[in-house]
Amino acid sequence: MKCTIGFGGVLIAHKHKIPHLEMPVMDGQKEISRIQANRTNIVNIGVPSVTLLTEDSTPEIQKLDESAEVSFEMAVENLVKTGQKFYTQLRPTWALPAILWEKAP
Repeated sequence: MKCTIGFGGVLIAHKHKIPHLEMPVMDGQKEISRIQANRTNIVNIGVPSVTLLTEDSTPEIQKLDESAEVSFEMAVENLVKTGQKFYTQLRPTWALPAILWEKAP
């Protein structure tokens, strides 16, 4: 199961402040679901989050967390199977918007 945006697209969405995305989730060549991502300044602490950068990252030197791609793929799979929304954040302690991922209507 793969989100068609890919992990690189997630990083691009954060860095270029893209407000909304909608894409299919594929199982091989078959579309099995559609998900959407919306930029938000408000994060519900009860919703899981995937952090994309390491703790020692700075705005000038950003280091990708090696586990982030796998964590993102697992969160997408869980979203498709159970409907559990999740956020992606560059760093939770940085005052930057998050992206909320949920099933598309």
